[in-house]
Amino acid sequence: MQDLANTLENALKYRVEEGDFEVSIFTGQSDYTKANPSLVVHAETGREEPLGSGNFYVTVNCELRKEAIEDGLPAFRQLASDVLGQFMVDALPAQLSSEADDLHVFGIREREFRSTIDENQWLSVLTFQAYCCRLDLA
Repeated sequence: MQDLANTLENALKYRVEEGDFEVSIFTGQSDYTKANPSLVVHAETGREEPLGSGNFYVTVNCELRKEAIEDGLPAFRQLASDVLGQFMVDALPAQLSSEADDLHVFGIREREFRSTIDENQWLSVLTFQAYCCRLDLA
């Protein structure tokens, strides 16, 4: 499962890097506090369904942070829209599957977005489930 999570995180990272945004991108549990702005892509949990199939619903958090400065909220909202918008397209499963040689993403479900301020940083988080498997199981 951990190999699948790492592969999915890297595919999501590459997807954002292709957009050439001014944001530092990290995967997994990283020390992102020194980067401003930063995006952390983390595949947190997975549930095999059906059991024994090798197919997993993997819960992914995409967390965008930027230092909260006066009059900077509109720019942060635009950055969040641009960066996290990369994960809101219908073609995302096919795009992620093409980013990695050993990953197949069947679909995305249960997207959830929230935005807040946390310790003098603006924070926007997109959470979703990716139904995926290692390519040798597809």
